[in-house]
Amino acid sequence: MIAIAGAGLTGMSVSLFLKHDHTVFEKEPQPGGLVRTFHRGDFSFDCAGHWFHSRHEWIKDFMAQALGANWAWHRRDARIWSHGMFTPYPFQLNLGGLPKDVIFDCVMGLIEARCGRWNGQVRDFEEYILRTMGTGIARHFMTPYNRKLWHLLPRQMSVEWLGRFVPEPEIEPALRSALNMKVTTSAGYNAGFYYPAKGSSMAISTALVSRIRPPECGSEITCVCIKKRRITFADGRTCNYDALVNTMPLRRLIEIAEDAPPAVRNAARALNWVSINVLHLGVTDYRNSAHWFYIPERTPSFFRVGCYSNVCRSMAPDGTASLYVEQSYLRKLPCSNHRSMGERAFAWLKEIGVVGVKGRLVTQMCVPIDFGYVLYDHNRSQAVAAIQNYLRKNAIYSIGRYGAWEYSSMEDAMDQGRRTAELLNQVL
Repeated sequence: MIAIAGAGLTGMSVSLFLKHDHTVFEKEPQPGGLVRTFHRGDFSFDCAGHWFHSRHEWIKDFMAQALGANWAWHRRDARIWSHGMFTPYPFQLNLGGLPKDVIFDCVMGLIEARCGRWNGQVRDFEEYILRTMGTGIARHFMTPYNRKLWHLLPRQMSVEWLGRFVPEPEIEPALRSALNMKVTTSAGYNAGFYYPAKGSSMAISTALVSRIRPPECGSEITCVCIKKRRITFADGRTCNYDALVNTMPLRRLIEIAEDAPPAVRNAARALNWVSINVLHLGVTDYRNSAHWFYIPERTPSFFRVGCYSNVCRSMAPDGTASLYVEQSYLRKLPCSNHRSMGERAFAWLKEIGVVGVKGRLVTQMCVPIDFGYVLYDHNRSQAVAAIQNYLRKNAIYSIGRYGAWEYSSMEDAMDQGRRTAELLNQVL
């Protein structure tokens, strides 16, 4: 029997394609992982802003078949709040409208970077920013935003995670945007996205659940005996497996593995991450049409605000909006007064004018995410390799955003689940 730890998109995708006898175990009362929805009165909130970006044809076909007309495509409307104004995202390609000294600083820095003579490979994220974007864009957006999100200096981060996630500017389009000749808003991997036309992101999880054998929810795995291939649950039950597919955070897996060797435990302790507090607000008189916007400046403390109901109108009553406000912390979430945090966030939204002066905070809730984003510091690559090599030798396949300890999308989770199932179909 194959045990699958976690009924998020990764675990359910494994189940969808796995031909061997298997069971999906989920610690929460319902499947979906972070692709779940909460309700407060007439307001709906996802765990956080989860927008679906699709490159793989099989996933496009699956979602089109599963959701049909309820699967809607949107052209991204993302913005940045800085220097007291909104500009389109990405910052490095949309300089027009910013103060003239900021535009000059950014354009000159980009020209100097692109015309400079750089030797050798890029050593870290800071050097990548300086080589591709220059000192101005680094100063006014890339460095402050990334420090705010990751709680590390860019030089403390590697470049393994960048790939398609960070659009690189070219001199001509950046100069055009600076002169207001052209505004580039379609760059980046998330220039367009899919989302259910009605309901919420939970429709994605529901589509997967309906096509697999029901997961055993409320089954929290608290111990893994790797050598004996046995898992133990919070209620004392045990289950033997032939292979284990793990989607829980890699660090957490090693913490509960009773017989992991010291070298593997030390590697797990080297893994770093940020936790996220997601404040959800139901408000009246919301006056911003963006799907989400980024905040690079030191104040306020949160790094991103999004509006579910600007994408899916049914997630908030008429005349109101359903919002999420995200704040990150290095490793551990603090014990906070979430109500006062929500009230402060609402007051700031009023201050910058995205909520009108007569706007009201109707409802609020907080969804803490203990493992929000993994950190690509200079320890990650070696530590993950050491852990994964050990696990594979012992029939454990640790995959997905947290199981593989990587920065990836919902689509990546589903595709990795399918590829793992196909591998298991061949080797077992």
